[in-house]
Amino acid sequence: MASPLPPPPPPPPKPAKAQRPGLASAPIYGLLSASFPTDEALREIKGLLQVARLDGWLLTDLRGDNPTALDLVRPARPTERRWFYLVPTRGEPVLVAHVGDAAAFTAVPGKRVAYATWRDLGPSLKATLKGRRRLAMENGASLALPSTRIDSAVADAVRAAGAQVFSSGDLRLQRARWDGRAREQHKLALFHLGKVRDEALEMIIQHLGEGQPLHEVTVEKAMLRSLRARGLETDAPPAVAAGRNTAVPGYVATVARTGVIQPEDVIVLRLAARVRAPGAPYAVVTHVAYAGTRVPEKVARAYAAARAAGPAAVALLRERLARRQPVRAWELDAAARKVLLSRGLGDRALHPTGHALEPRFPGTGLSLDDYDQRDERVVQRGLALRVSPGVYFAGEFGVRAERAILIGEKDVEELDPGQTRLNVLFPGPTAELMELE
Repeated sequence: MASPLPPPPPPPPKPAKAQRPGLASAPIYGLLSASFPTDEALREIKGLLQVARLDGWLLTDLRGDNPTALDLVRPARPTERRWFYLVPTRGEPVLVAHVGDAAAFTAVPGKRVAYATWRDLGPSLKATLKGRRRLAMENGASLALPSTRIDSAVADAVRAAGAQVFSSGDLRLQRARWDGRAREQHKLALFHLGKVRDEALEMIIQHLGEGQPLHEVTVEKAMLRSLRARGLETDAPPAVAAGRNTAVPGYVATVARTGVIQPEDVIVLRLAARVRAPGAPYAVVTHVAYAGTRVPEKVARAYAAARAAGPAAVALLRERLARRQPVRAWELDAAARKVLLSRGLGDRALHPTGHALEPRFPGTGLSLDDYDQRDERVVQRGLALRVSPGVYFAGEFGVRAERAILIGEKDVEELDPGQTRLNVLFPGPTAELMELE
């Protein structure tokens, strides 16, 4: 296990150029822990299986197609052929893997079942699953929560072995809970992301002030270099959107598709990264700026609405916790959308309200979503959430208000209040920032 993190260190030397610039390899083999799953983790999983009246959790992966399986089992290197890992409700875990991949699983606990050809795999799996009638897998329970990571051939093979397949959604949610180190790891990543954001804003202000053209992708590259120099890693590269490009929620500039940042543009910077430590969660920073002296009223009203929507979701969460009543993930999304609807912006919210902060981004855990899907899982203590409502006007602009919270035993802790007001880059001597509540 990693030792407790020190206070924010000075930026380390840049890695060798041969490394991929700032991006974590995906999937991350052996990075999160060398000895996972631990005995404690296995006991926790088995307890959850008993509560759900399941006979086990069957994980499987083929060349990195199931991040959940890789996060739990964590082979030491990439594997060439499909493997299965059964965590039974009672008894020892069982690994079914090809003989050529055996070296990748030497640190993984449990019995070994080796197969050599495809003809051996079916019988080996059937023998492993004998007597197991109800198994959890990465399979969507319905179209409302499309989280399937297994193909129909795998599902058919499991059913042919005599087992029913159930969604592992609640089990995956448990694996997203923060441990004792996560708060400090998140704080450290957030500190460095703030510095990277400030560097990007200074770059934009300098170029616009001098009348020099500046492309979105140029700022993205500068932020990525800074993330790398600070020892952070990410599989979600920094994003810069300016002007009408901010109206596209998932916009990322590329060399082939980049806008030029202009005076009077709305500018949105998005950064997500984690420190290089076992199991460290992602931190996320979204910053909205205006490259002028006075924010247009339409932009100010949109940002005020997005900023008000987040607290509504958090308030509902706090209320349910105080009453010891469950709250489902989709309900938090609905609470935020209700605020936007009351301000005539209900049809301008084009993405879910947020998601859990995990060692992957955006992760496979909780999603605050009643838009793309309906996540009906119960929000649980120990989860950290990114709450980020957005408002978008096609062809004009878009804004997003970000915050991060941690659900404690008795209350909700604010990890990052986010940006409290829209940033005016060139305020005049008499200019006012329009803050509309």
